[in-house]
Amino acid sequence: MKVLGLDTSTKATSVSVICEYDGLIAEYTLRDKRTHSEKLMPLVDKVLTDSKTVLEELSGISVVNGPGSFTGLRIGIATAFGLSTGYDIPLVGVSSLDVLANQRPIIGLICPVLDARKNEVYTCLYEGTENGVERLWEYRVISLEQLFLDLNKEKVSKERDKYKTEILFTGDGVDVFREELIENTPFLSVHTYKEIEINRASVTARLGLNEIKKGNILSPHELTPIYIRKSEAEKKREERVD
Repeated sequence: MKVLGLDTSTKATSVSVICEYDGLIAEYTLRDKRTHSEKLMPLVDKVLTDSKTVLEELSGISVVNGPGSFTGLRIGIATAFGLSTGYDIPLVGVSSLDVLANQRPIIGLICPVLDARKNEVYTCLYEGTENGVERLWEYRVISLEQLFLDLNKEKVSKERDKYKTEILFTGDGVDVFREELIENTPFLSVHTYKEIEINRASVTARLGLNEIKKGNILSPHELTPIYIRKSEAEKKREERVD
């Protein structure tokens, strides 16, 4: 089984092809000033060519459907939709936060933070164990202050010891809020490098492959973005109605 992974949820555009048993075959990630609409299809063509894969032999397409950049998500989903319908390829959507958590599976807490602007982050909390990564929270968009309050509740409710419980913050929000995250977390913070905090499409493809094997396949029309919060256009429309 081969799966194509697409991730356009952040400033980086990432595309990959993985094989169920051989693992990663090819992956390309670009983080430059060009838009996703300029980068995505050329990267898809390149990753298919270099992995010697034709669309007809794909067992699935896995695309990140949020949270993240509203425009980026729409471009990634529209591309996945077109390829899926045009070549009758099974389609699945995965969360950008799940991708980040599974990129760095430590034994301890994992907290992806994506910059949502307006001093807010898209975030969730996971726990890494010997058996894999478990999601503990619902996906959310909150202020840093609320994130620290929620982490403190986690510490109290689960009676976790700050000096024994490690927490890994990962995602593009780490570079923006690094000092605040390190200083205010109620757990022992683990450091990362910004180069490994970028969402990788190979993990998107692997998570998608797992869903395909479980039979959790979507029709193209069922795949919708996970925005979590309303767009500015929606807010203005509601204000006009009120």
